[in-house]
Amino acid sequence: MKTTTIYRADDYTNNMGDFLGFFHNLEDAKSELEFSNEVKRADGTFSQITEFTVFTSEFEKGEIEDKEFMMEIWGESEIVTDYYFTK
Repeated sequence: MKTTTIYRADDYTNNMGDFLGFFHNLEDAKSELEFSNEVKRADGTFSQITEFTVFTSEFEKGEIEDKEFMMEIWGESEIVTDYYFTK
C-alpha cells in the first residue's frame, strides 16, 4: 500500500508540550519552531518534529488542517524519525 509522509511539530517547555501543527514537508514544520539548532536528543525546553507515515488512502479522507482528523490518523501512523532542536 502507498504511504504519505507527514511532519508533526511541537515546542516543549520543561517537557510540557505545545502542539504546533501537521505539515506536508520538513521545511514548513521547521518554520514554526521556537528553536532551530538541530541536536541528536533534547530534554526540558526544546522543539521537536516527528516524521511519520500513514496510508495514503486514509490520509486522503481528510485535510491536514483538520486537527481532529490528523490526531486520529497520527494514532495509527508509523514513526520514521524524530528531529530535536534547542537554542
